[in-house]
Amino acid sequence: MSCEDVIQIDLKKGETLLVVDAFVNNLPQTQTVRLTFTADYFSNTNTPPVLGAAVTLLDITNSKTFTFTPDGNGNYQYIPLVND
Repeated sequence: MSCEDVIQIDLKKGETLLVVDAFVNNLPQTQTVRLTFTADYFSNTNTPPVLGAAVTLLDITNSKTFTFTPDGNGNYQYIPLVND
């Protein structure tokens, strides 16, 4: 025999935070930074993307900046030129 009791847990809504997900390197390939906001634990939805952000990374070894462009879904990409 078994028994099943439903337990309702009332979790307070937490603060919405910015999530930065990236792995960048010095290889001449497309670099991607993903920006999202946190979501409630039991929301069962994808985390909402951050749209319209300005994403720029600075290489502190040579003071070079890399400006990333949005793809409209929370991903921001830098595509290096041949001479980069």
